[in-house]
Amino acid sequence: MGDAWPSRLRRVFLRLHLVLAVVPLIYLASALGNTSTTGFRAERSLYPDGSYLPYQVRNFILRSWPGGRARGRVITIWGLADDPSHDEIEETTRSIRLIDHLVEESARLNLNLQLRVVSPLAEQAKQWLPAKVKVMSDPVAALQGAHGVMLACARPEYLAVSAETIAAGLRGMFFFDLTGKYDGGAIDRTGLHYMNYGPPIGPPWLDPELLEYTEYLRAKVPEGDGMLLIPVLPPESVAGRNRWFLFLNEQLLPRRLYLWRTEEATATSVQFRQWALDYREFGPWQETRRWQPAQREITGVRQTGPVRTLSAAERAAVEELDVQWVTFFRLNADFRFQDWETLPVATALAGGEESP
Repeated sequence: MGDAWPSRLRRVFLRLHLVLAVVPLIYLASALGNTSTTGFRAERSLYPDGSYLPYQVRNFILRSWPGGRARGRVITIWGLADDPSHDEIEETTRSIRLIDHLVEESARLNLNLQLRVVSPLAEQAKQWLPAKVKVMSDPVAALQGAHGVMLACARPEYLAVSAETIAAGLRGMFFFDLTGKYDGGAIDRTGLHYMNYGPPIGPPWLDPELLEYTEYLRAKVPEGDGMLLIPVLPPESVAGRNRWFLFLNEQLLPRRLYLWRTEEATATSVQFRQWALDYREFGPWQETRRWQPAQREITGVRQTGPVRTLSAAERAAVEELDVQWVTFFRLNADFRFQDWETLPVATALAGGEESP
């Protein structure tokens, strides 16, 4: 009799354990069943938004005008809230801190930056905004004569402003996206510089500009043709996300893609870092010069393209590998049309000599 109660208790716990063990299996089976019937497609909207450090963004923005050229610039800031679905801000809100950093750095370096803020929360924020910051209500009116616009909060009314309207209003050339939510390709096609400091949303192979450029190349480059990929300069960062050529190679099959020391560039992150260091030491760009094609097909940015003449080693690779196209590119953490240019091999070999 003394052992009956512990035995019954053990049986109860055993049954409870079995029930709890079955629950995740049922959930997994249900999820797999739904996937098989409705399908699954990875989308950027499924991934959470990220964050940024205000002082780093301050440096990023000011470096866009190097050599003291940030002096006297007018910057329009769209939005203040950290989350577009929230109507609350406080002194520690990222955009408030970023504005403080910009104003302090402007005073320290005597830059005389002029900041305009557009936000439905601007009145609430006035207690924390520096006195010299101008508060405006109309996002389009705030663009007029500005040298750059910064999207700090992805509110629908800001995302709805077309890239053409932005380009027409701005005096300068910079669109700073701290959210990663605006259509960078649309900004690029107007000729503005899309400067994305927003955190990566989802895996790199879902980047909208990458997917659009891939479709462009599929239409431009016949299947079976060879493409020589040439970094115009060594990568400034060796983050794995920079290796856009990996995704192009997979998505452009059966086209043949070639890259200097492909085995190292496409291997582990450690080997890619060594590849970048070796490429910097190799320095094929040192015996070349930059030039601009007569026209660019997919980007509106004209004067800062990645094209240069070919080095002797690159010319030899063209002959050895039997390529029909040369793709010049910059390695950046964000895929931008302006950083890529694909030319027929004859045009690349001519090096701009036949360009007007």
